[in-house]
Amino acid sequence: MIEFTVRGIMYEGDSNHILCRQRPKGAIHFVPEPDNAHDPNAIAVVYEGIKLGYVPKSKVGYEGSYQEMASKARVGEVVRYSYTEDRGETWNNEHNGRLGSVRVSIAMEEEEFSPAIGAKHVRISALLNYLNLGGGFDGIIKWAFDQGGTHQDYVRAIGDAQDNGTKMHEDIEAVLMGYDSDGNHEPKGLANWIEKFEPESLESEVRIVDTRIDVTGMYDWLGYVTYKGVRHLALVDWKSSKAVKPHHKIQASFYASNARSIETPTIAMVVAFGSKAKQGYSASVVEQDEIKSNYEGVVLLKRTLDMLGVKFKDGDCI
Repeated sequence: MIEFTVRGIMYEGDSNHILCRQRPKGAIHFVPEPDNAHDPNAIAVVYEGIKLGYVPKSKVGYEGSYQEMASKARVGEVVRYSYTEDRGETWNNEHNGRLGSVRVSIAMEEEEFSPAIGAKHVRISALLNYLNLGGGFDGIIKWAFDQGGTHQDYVRAIGDAQDNGTKMHEDIEAVLMGYDSDGNHEPKGLANWIEKFEPESLESEVRIVDTRIDVTGMYDWLGYVTYKGVRHLALVDWKSSKAVKPHHKIQASFYASNARSIETPTIAMVVAFGSKAKQGYSASVVEQDEIKSNYEGVVLLKRTLDMLGVKFKDGDCI
């Protein structure tokens, strides 16, 4: 494993205010810029579609340069980041000022390298669409058309549901991670969930890439919870649906199998806050044996689709 600090973040941030407020976690991608006027070997460091800066030119030693290592790996991981209020004179971890420093790592072992540059990773949600579990997506379409009689109404209903789901996730993250939020979309059952499971947060909204099958996704929360009287490291996914569906549990199992932490999550949990239950949520826990079998099912599904020559749409990939 090698590490380096991304260069040029201040310069990029001067023209991109969105970059200045980023809190990068998890996977980053290395994207070559052969047309770069200053350096044809330049490799951009990209986090969720936003350029953070560049891989430094410095030599690593006998292994070669950081640029050579990044071009082989294609995917790295954020180690830490810092904010600054005075363009680098002082640094802080309280998100005061603007993002000014990001340190990333690259795996050195050959088997950990990702596929060739230019390959795309399929979103786990798009992959699981092929399972068509729990009655499939006709139910979603019926629900959407129930909101209105035209195609425009259908599109608007789907969009509103997605926006509300995103805002709900943001408010949950704010509560558990201690961020500021207006709380307008905090689910009513969250306080009851906290009281029962006594969560201790480690991280949230982290993108992972499974290079074994080229599938990616972002899990909602990782931390410790109390389950059946025992503290567990848990991978938790939040849903706004009325109930936990089979594909929700498979998705959470995929995340738990790929979470990069000091310990391996011992349980995965899906929490549906659209439930009409008295406590305001419905929770389903996936234990270790089921996590493993669900993950192998994802591997088998992806390889079967690859064998059949299924081509995923651009919007289904990152």
